[in-house]
Amino acid sequence: TEVLGEALVNAKPFWGIFAYATQDYSETFSFSDRTVDTPYEPGFVITNQWENLNQETWYCLCLGFFQTEEEARIELKNAKKYFPDAYVKYSGRSLMHSESTIN
Repeated sequence: TEVLGEALVNAKPFWGIFAYATQDYSETFSFSDRTVDTPYEPGFVITNQWENLNQETWYCLCLGFFQTEEEARIELKNAKKYFPDAYVKYSGRSLMHSESTIN
């Protein structure tokens, strides 16, 4: 089950399909325009806000957020039709919220 908004709003760990990463904030938004003719609604992740992602600041375009690796890998097959370099990665816990806000 995709948990697109829930992962970011509730700061819950997620499995994401990462399509693009840059250290230039403005570049991420121009890349998101490439999702217009795809079935994906882009989401953005800042890597240093998550335990298992790069601790340098990278702005990532994600094509989906999932509860399990299996769900993400199934959708990755479709995502690669539009973004051949897309990959799946686990976020770990949020570094921006206390444990009490994560259920």
